[in-house]
Amino acid sequence: MTQEEAIIYLPVDEEDDLQDLYEEKLFELKQFFLNRFPMSKLINARLAKFQKVEEAFVLLGGAVEESGDSLLDIDLPQFNSIHDLYIWYNREKNSLRLRLSSSQSHNEVRSVLEEYLRVTAHYSTHWQIPLDEQDTGTIKIGVEPNPMDIQSALTELSTVEKLDSKHILTLPDENNLKSEAKRLSLWLNFESNEQSIR
Repeated sequence: MTQEEAIIYLPVDEEDDLQDLYEEKLFELKQFFLNRFPMSKLINARLAKFQKVEEAFVLLGGAVEESGDSLLDIDLPQFNSIHDLYIWYNREKNSLRLRLSSSQSHNEVRSVLEEYLRVTAHYSTHWQIPLDEQDTGTIKIGVEPNPMDIQSALTELSTVEKLDSKHILTLPDENNLKSEAKRLSLWLNFESNEQSIR
C-alpha cells in the first residue's frame, strides 16, 4: 500500500488526529457487529475492509496496540434441554460482545467474531429441524427474535421432560420456538453454503 492509497482508506488531514480517526473507524466496526446476528459473509467483508484501514493507519505512522489475549476457546458443552442451551448461549454471547467492545485491533475483532460464529453454530445445531421450501422465503435469518418471547415460550414448556428439536418440530408453525428453530436451521444452511464456496 502506498501513502496515497493509505490516505484513501484513512483520510487524515492537518486537523485530524491519526489515532482518533483510527479509533473512530474501529468503534464503527465494533458497533456494527454488536447489534447484529453473526453471518460469516458479512463479517469477512467488513473485516477485509477494516484490515485496509488498519494497514493505512500503520503506514501513516500509527501503532496498533493489542491486549495480547486475543485467543479464545469457549467450551462447547452438550445439552439435553433447549432451555439450558438458551441460558448458556446468551451468557456466552454477552461475554463475547463485551470482549468485542474492548477489542483494540483487527486481529482481536476477528478472533472474537470467529468465536461468536463457532458458539452460534454450536447453539444452532441443537435447534436444527428439517425445512420446507416455503420456510426459506419468509424467515429473516439475521433478525433475532425478542429474547423475552423465547424465554417465555421455553418457560411454558418447562414441564416437557426432554425439550429438544424433535419436540419443537411438533409445535404449531406460529410458535416462537418453532420459528426460531427454522431461523437457526436456515442460518446453518447459509453458513455451510458460505464455507463450501471458499
